[in-house]
Amino acid sequence: MNATPVRRTITRRLEEDTDLYDCIRRIAREGGVNAGRVTGSGTVKRASLSIHDQKLMRSFTVDIPGPMEIVSLYGIISHRDGRPVVRAHIVLSDEQGNGKGGELLPGGTPVSVCDVSIEEYGTRETSAPSRTSSSLP
Repeated sequence: MNATPVRRTITRRLEEDTDLYDCIRRIAREGGVNAGRVTGSGTVKRASLSIHDQKLMRSFTVDIPGPMEIVSLYGIISHRDGRPVVRAHIVLSDEQGNGKGGELLPGGTPVSVCDVSIEEYGTRETSAPSRTSSSLP
């Protein structure tokens, strides 16, 4: 296995009430990132996640009320048809420490305070659909 060096790191503080997924994709597009890894920390006002049910072998969208703290945000950025594709998973915790997690979906996770970092690698073209969890076997 060959290691791919990091070309650069882009770190941004997101504006309150902007959508987490959409901001990651926009930062990647505006920065010309063709392949990379995204991480982040902060808080969200609510979340819309895709959760894969292993028994039923299908995915469901779950809306989680907030506020919630981002315990972990990790994902990959690839490229398809000239546009960035984001696949990111997030773990959130409420004020009692109860956790929820899943695949981050576009348009449903407004941030309160959030910083994201994108480490850019070489080009990676993908043929996978943008919501890959729904196409898992």
